[in-house]
Order: sequence, then structure tokens, then C-alpha cells
Amino acid sequence: MIMKKLSLLLCLGMTIPSLTGSLSSGFGQKIVKCPVNRQGHPIKYSVGRIRRASTNKVPTLLLQISVPAENFNRQDMTALAQQLKDRFCHEEHLNVALCDSHKAARDGLLIFNLLNHEADPALRGFYDLDRTSGKESIAFSTERGKSLNEIVIELGKK
Repeated sequence: MIMKKLSLLLCLGMTIPSLTGSLSSGFGQKIVKCPVNRQGHPIKYSVGRIRRASTNKVPTLLLQISVPAENFNRQDMTALAQQLKDRFCHEEHLNVALCDSHKAARDGLLIFNLLNHEADPALRGFYDLDRTSGKESIAFSTERGKSLNEIVIELGKK
């Protein structure tokens, strides 16, 4: 399952500096930014790469984002998952690589290197959302060098 998601993320190619207005993923499709519920403490993140891919005719929005290192804890990652789910409310499938460095989030070889066992230490986890099945999870490491699935939080149906 993780390898399938990693290979999907490997397709990331287009850099987008911010999430203001509508975005294009490089295939002429607009990515509509939805309003985000401002309750609670918003987690700051920056988009390094964004792209659409399709596996078995299922379109998926792929992101690589950077998040400050201090936010890699259960409470903040759960809040970030909700923010991403709200922000991309029109996306049926969303796969997000979580980094603690914007340089790593912009790296076009981030997932390729991971698959070749040369992972960037700044890659800290993944968020996956499948609105069709109701599955939603976030997996991350609390510190660099720890397993990318040190903590796994199932947020949707199992």
C-alpha cells in the first residue's frame, strides 16, 4: 500500500510557490482552493510541488509540503490533516508528502530517492485521503531519522 502511494507521489513534477487563488496542476485542470474552518490553531505549511496523477483511472492530487519541525506531533498533524481535507474539498483523492524543509518539499526527486533507499532526512511522513472509500490517515516521524510511520493516525474508515 505504501509503495503504491510512493510511486504515485513519484509523479510529482510542477512547482507552485503558494496556495493563493486557483492553481493549475500542469494538466490544465484547476485546483480550487476551498475555505478553511478557522477554528483551533491553524498549522502553517508551504506547498513545494503539486501535480495530478491517475492510477486505474482514479485522479489523485499529489502534494509535497513543508511544515515546521515543531508541528510533527499528534495534535498538530491531526489539525493539519483536517486543514488539508478542508482546503482541497473538491478532491476525491489526495496524497501529501510531509517535509520539515521547504527545500526538500520542492525536490523533484524526493520520492524517487525514498524508493531507492536514499530518503531525504527532511521527509517526515504522508497524509492520504480517499473520499470515495472514506479512508483517511496521516503517518509521520516525530524526529528526523525515525521511521516515516513512527506514528500512524487513522482518521477515516478502516
